[in-house]
Amino acid sequence: MGRIEVVDIGNVKPEEPLCNGRYTVKVNRAEIITKDNGKQSLSLGMVVLAGPTQPDQSPAEDRRVSDFFPLNGYETMKDGGRYSKQKLASALVAAQVTVDTDGFDNDEFIDKTFDIITKIKDDLDGVPQTNVTRYLAQA
Repeated sequence: MGRIEVVDIGNVKPEEPLCNGRYTVKVNRAEIITKDNGKQSLSLGMVVLAGPTQPDQSPAEDRRVSDFFPLNGYETMKDGGRYSKQKLASALVAAQVTVDTDGFDNDEFIDKTFDIITKIKDDLDGVPQTNVTRYLAQA
């Protein structure tokens, strides 16, 4: 293996999670991910266009946020997938993605703009993460 030179990484600090609030975002990635066990998820990558100034006084604009939605395996979830289904439905409505009897095309999410509500929540390792709790269509 070769050695890779990394220039000026000493001044880089990890971004803190987005503070709780409402943000306008634009989708730049919408992928279907299939795990080894056959479970599928929709993974959305979004860029913040507008939102509150962060606690460290940095702007929210151009920050990245992502979310995922299980697409199957609901029967193994505590609530039978009710919360996951509702969250996916709200994202589809907010992004104005067409849903028909065959489902939806994940590529329709690309370049769509809508609002999200975030809340900081610890992950399984106790590390604070940005959690998208709601998707809202723009007025």
